[in-house]
Amino acid sequence: MVGRRRLSFDQVPNFIIAHNMAISTAITKIAVSASEPLRDRERPTFDWIRDLAIRDAAETAIASSL
Repeated sequence: MVGRRRLSFDQVPNFIIAHNMAISTAITKIAVSASEPLRDRERPTFDWIRDLAIRDAAETAIASSL
């Protein structure tokens, strides 16, 4: 298990909260982005939405764990 860090028992609730916040943030950003009028771009694809959700979830989880 090189490179993996185990969470201690007292860190688990914070991790779950951060994870849930990250998912909520990603869903909100996706909904807002998808509802914006199309300018010079196409409708978001599934891959684009997935990548955005993963990036936002990771950024939020990292920021909340600092």
